[in-house]
Amino acid sequence: MDPQLLARANAGDANSQYLVAFAYQNGVGVPKDLAQAAKWYRKAAEAGNRRSMEILGTLYERGLGGLPKDDVQAVNWYRKAAEAGDAFGMNSLGSTYEHGQGGLPKDDAQAADWFRKAAEAGNKFGMNSLGIMYEYGRGGLPKDDAQAVEWFRKAAEFGDASGMRNLGIMYAAGRGGLAKDDVQALSWFRKAAEFGDASGMRNLGIMYAAGRGGLAKDDVQALSWFRKAAEAGDASGMRMLGIMYLTGQGGLTQDKAQAVSWLGQAAQRGDAIAKKALEQLEQASVGCIGRDKVNSQLTPVELYKDAASCIDQQKYDDGLFLFSLAGAYGRFDILRVKDATAHGVVGFLPGMFFNQLDKAKVAAFQDRVKQMNGNDALKAKYCSDLESMSPPGYFPTYMISHGMAAYGNAMGVALAGANPGDNPLVSPFEAAKAWKQAVDDYSQCKKPEGTGR
Repeated sequence: MDPQLLARANAGDANSQYLVAFAYQNGVGVPKDLAQAAKWYRKAAEAGNRRSMEILGTLYERGLGGLPKDDVQAVNWYRKAAEAGDAFGMNSLGSTYEHGQGGLPKDDAQAADWFRKAAEAGNKFGMNSLGIMYEYGRGGLPKDDAQAVEWFRKAAEFGDASGMRNLGIMYAAGRGGLAKDDVQALSWFRKAAEFGDASGMRNLGIMYAAGRGGLAKDDVQALSWFRKAAEAGDASGMRMLGIMYLTGQGGLTQDKAQAVSWLGQAAQRGDAIAKKALEQLEQASVGCIGRDKVNSQLTPVELYKDAASCIDQQKYDDGLFLFSLAGAYGRFDILRVKDATAHGVVGFLPGMFFNQLDKAKVAAFQDRVKQMNGNDALKAKYCSDLESMSPPGYFPTYMISHGMAAYGNAMGVALAGANPGDNPLVSPFEAAKAWKQAVDDYSQCKKPEGTGR
């Protein structure tokens, strides 16, 4: 370290003290030492260096540099920094009002006021925060997507990764006066991801998974970005990675243990779709069940698993009924789920469970299916048995969570069924009529006209 700089710092010069603290924090000319950095930031802050005030507040908020985690002290230093004109301090004080930290009341109006001051002082984080307040109409501000886009763009152009991602979302949805533009959305998601934004990584994965923005559909790239997002702590990225393990996409081997692990981590972080998917996945009944134990709460995931268990035990008739019911329930769900991109999951499910079975047993089961299809009386009995079942009584999370609407919800894009409160199911919907159609379509049970059905 420059001896003259250190001498000035020891003599009480606030700016020199800040530079010494910065050197210790980042290991510039001295070993990296956050405790020493905190010591010098305190001296600089107490001597009036406003940037040091905000940094000292951050160290207290996070409990770093040997300081105790203390939100009250954090707010105290944020306020001093803000009132001294530090734009970072203004944004940080706004954030503490937004979340009600450090003894402050939760106050969106105060938060919006400080975010605006920070933004107008050139702080990129304040710009993004102010954009969010406009997007949702918080803090006394009108809900104004055009203002949100303006501030997201400013934040993005100043290098804020969250602003880049939020601007991408607005392009993907065509909001705030922007034309819907997946190419622009992709560009901003990629920039956000490359800046280390976890949500940007997940959104970039979504674009690869869907083949949007001029990209070829590429599950391997999607998987790579979902994994990066998940490992960076993004709950939706964890959920999507879990789904990839569940279905064996992106070159993965189907791995239920890994799927449950990632879905569980997402659920713990508040991802409602992951929680419901996990509940349905874990509700699978044990082993091969008889028809008397079948009920309308069993999803195709559970029914295919049970059918596989029956095949493994060579109980082919029981397996055939469960297999047929799973297929009919899947067809029924296709009829009632709005998001067509979610429907493809029914094609993955049999392989999830049957690929692990003895090939000779699977072949024997397939022979039994051929026998049933070639015997009119046996086929009629199976059709009658299926029709006598109640339509599904479960909510089809297993299907909804695989579609682009669920991905859109993670990305903040308004797609059918994506928004909280937006019903992902067709409405109005006649369940009885749809159930008969599902049985007819799946099992080809419908008889020629004039035969009585």
